[in-house]
Amino acid sequence: MIPAADARRIGAVAAVLVPLPLLAAAGGATYQLRILVAFVAFAAFTVALNVAFAHTDQLFLFLGALAGIGTYTTALSADALGVSAWLTLPLGALLAGTLGAVVSYVAARRGMTVIVLAVLTLALQLAATEAFVGARSLPGGSTGFPFAALSVAAATPPLGADGQVVFAYPLVGAPLAAPVPSPPPVRSRPGRSVAPPVHPCPRPTAPLPRRVLSSFDRMVGYGRCGTGRGRRRR
Repeated sequence: MIPAADARRIGAVAAVLVPLPLLAAAGGATYQLRILVAFVAFAAFTVALNVAFAHTDQLFLFLGALAGIGTYTTALSADALGVSAWLTLPLGALLAGTLGAVVSYVAARRGMTVIVLAVLTLALQLAATEAFVGARSLPGGSTGFPFAALSVAAATPPLGADGQVVFAYPLVGAPLAAPVPSPPPVRSRPGRSVAPPVHPCPRPTAPLPRRVLSSFDRMVGYGRCGTGRGRRRR
């Protein structure tokens, strides 16, 4: 269970974010609704990065690569298999999480400092960007490709709301839910081995399995939220 103070902060943020999709749709502000979707997707990335860095002392600068891998895996798999993208979404998230876990494991085993890991992941980010642009036949190069299979059409009539509004709420919930799984492992016996940082770049002190699992959990979030963000591209 998360601390009461954190729960109050999350509740305050939820009170601000939850009405926004409905307010934007009521005024016919489709463009503003798309901006809101992009905002909450990047907010989820920020929260996940903060959780991963704070509890594992590993700085990942390849969030775009993870989001892209999750997005393209979900979309391309759905098109190839002819199934709903909601069925392939876990596959995209799992692939992004696995990549994050591998990088986390290698960094922990090699004792990489924060700066070294930041440089490594930034290089991976640039390599992934070039790969996405170069493989034009699959991801569509730098412009992407239209993809609307990740829809909520089945839930729209019962709720009586616009489909874009309904779709916005899972993304709104992403940054609100991201901190929730963190307190239990942090308060566990392995988690208590992480002392408050004294030096700006302290050495990781948490056990290796906990660091890797925490990174995997955050990277799954990157891949999942990246798919929601990528859905808006046309």
